This record gives sequence, C-alpha cells and structure tokens, in this order.
Amino acid sequence: MRGLLAVGLVLVIAGQAHGATLRVPSEFAWIRLAMDAAAVGDTVLVAPGTYTDCDGPCTAGVVTLKSGVALVSEGGPDVTVLDAVGPFSSGVVEARGLNGLGAVLDGFTVTSNLRPLIGLIGLNSLRLEVRNCVFTNGGPALGMNTTLDSTELVVTDCVFEGNVGVPSAIQSSGVDVLIERCVFRGCEGGVVDGVGRLGRDLTP
Repeated sequence: MRGLLAVGLVLVIAGQAHGATLRVPSEFAWIRLAMDAAAVGDTVLVAPGTYTDCDGPCTAGVVTLKSGVALVSEGGPDVTVLDAVGPFSSGVVEARGLNGLGAVLDGFTVTSNLRPLIGLIGLNSLRLEVRNCVFTNGGPALGMNTTLDSTELVVTDCVFEGNVGVPSAIQSSGVDVLIERCVFRGCEGGVVDGVGRLGRDLTP
C-alpha cells in the first residue's frame, strides 16, 4: 500500500511539474493576459513577432514575470522581440518579488526604441534565469537589486549589444550571479558592475 501511495504521489508531482502551455497570440492576444492566467509550472509560449503589449496608456513594462512561470519564445530572439514603445517607468521586462521558484525568460530580443530603458529589471526576487536572449539599444541591459539573502541570477547564452549606461550590460547588488557563454559587444560603459558574488556555479 505504501508503495502504491508513493507511486501515486510521484505521478501527481510529475503532472504538476509539466504544467500547461499558454500560447500567445493564438490563445491570448497579449503576453500579460497569458501571464495573468498562468500558474506555477506553466509555460507561456510566444509565437514570432514584435510585442509591445500596449493597447492604451503604458505605465508598466512590456512583460512582468511571475514566480514559477517560464516565458519562452517559439522561434528564438531573431524573430521574437519585446519592444518598449510607451513611457515606461522602469524596464522593458520586470521581475518583482519573485519567490524561490524563480522565473525564466528564454529566447527574446529585448529592446527599447524610444529611449534607453533597462532591458530587464529585477527587484527583491530570489531567483531569475535568463537564457538565449539578446539585449540591445537599452541601458543598462539587465539590472537586479535586492535586500534579500541568497538571491540568484543566472544568465546563459545571451548577447548584449549597443547598450548605454554604466555599466552597459549587467548591474546587480547583493546577488549571486552566474554568467555563461554570453557575448558582449559595444558595451562602452563596461560589462558588469556591482556584482555581489560573480561567477559562483549555481547549477545543481
């Protein structure tokens, strides 16, 4: 009996881990609508295109990440763009108050063509993973600050190009940062600044 209960528990957990796939724009017209509907373990899958996520007055970023949810492009950064066109107050992508489950941003070009904004801003979040993204025409590209303990930022296979500010690429405070296989071009204000603990291996 205990064995059957254990197997049942494993199956339930495995089912939760896979989660649902919410598609933009075929199921949800806007990324933010899909993120609002997503639950822990879900993936928001975005089709190729340029997304401003602004159908009226814009006061927040194009995307606000959510704990336990992965935001993934279907076609990669060459064909999937998050572009800030409104008077955003902070960043193109925002991550605020993420818990230990963290969030994933995978496969986008992040830019702001009206004025240099932070590409991705993270505030008081415990874990954030950024994969296969291009940050361009912003400044700085990625900023993460926290007063929390054991905050982790993992950045892999990303390109930082033509960003302004000091630094131009990654700015962080009080964060464990792992940067792997990234390319930095035209970051005249420096690549990394203010990192709490750079280069710690955060992979399991």
